[in-house]
Amino acid sequence: MTDAVAPVAVTTVLVVEDDPVLRSLATEVFEMEGYAVQSFATADAAWAWLDDDPTPPNLLFTDVRMPGRLDGLALARQVRQRFTELPILVSSGYTGQQYAEREERALFLAKPWTIDQLLDACHQLGI
Repeated sequence: MTDAVAPVAVTTVLVVEDDPVLRSLATEVFEMEGYAVQSFATADAAWAWLDDDPTPPNLLFTDVRMPGRLDGLALARQVRQRFTELPILVSSGYTGQQYAEREERALFLAKPWTIDQLLDACHQLGI
């Protein structure tokens, strides 16, 4: 007789960043921390993935300024409407702080950020 083992919950982070170097760095950092990562170069692609997958990620980490119909703030607003409790980490060298200040379970991470700052922000959000 074998004992059934409960599946281990995997924390999934959605990384949305148009700069390939920063997207790769964030992905690598999260993977080294043991998180599963879905990464996209545009908010449009990330929203399409979210629209197709009924299971929400555990964190949205998004840049603000990106090409396409949606920017990172529009993505964050849509995600917040659909997944009201999802932690959101907004990053930019320009703007986005106002969004994070108005929303619960949201933080702003100014660029350039360090790996320690990224991980500290995630821990503040409970990830």
